[in-house]
Amino acid sequence: MHFFPAILGYVVLAVTLGAVVVAQRSGAIRRDSVVGIRTQKTLRSDEAWDAGHQAAAPYLVGAAVVAVLVAAALAVVGATGASQTVGDVVAPSGYLVVLAGVVIGAVAAGKAADRVAPPVR
Repeated sequence: MHFFPAILGYVVLAVTLGAVVVAQRSGAIRRDSVVGIRTQKTLRSDEAWDAGHQAAAPYLVGAAVVAVLVAAALAVVGATGASQTVGDVVAPSGYLVVLAGVVIGAVAAGKAADRVAPPVR
């Protein structure tokens, strides 16, 4: 299957994003961890960390869902022998959509962190 590497990449991406959301919500990821949205804003305090991740969670989950859907679409394209061009367009386009979801989530995290722990001037 020509799209197997891309499908595998999307599955790994979906699992990773989902695991980060679940781990943060369960309290397994704390501010001093190497995993999570590590920006100056979210690292300001534990409250900023928690607020930022709570705000980003819907976007990260959405990005994970998109990754699963793109993987499924690529599997269908590969299995049915549909136009190779369709898969060649869907594979990289999906990564851009997933990346956009992660970036929007990081922006939401920063805004939420600012609300609970404003920057010191």
